[in-house]
Amino acid sequence: MTMTILMAVVLLGAVGFLAYLALDAVRKAE
Repeated sequence: MTMTILMAVVLLGAVGFLAYLALDAVRKAE
């Protein structure tokens, strides 16, 4: 159970980080 929660947190963190990088790239492109 603990591993599943850890995996979910890591996945959410990775997705959020990628979304942040994408938004940052879009802002710099403008």
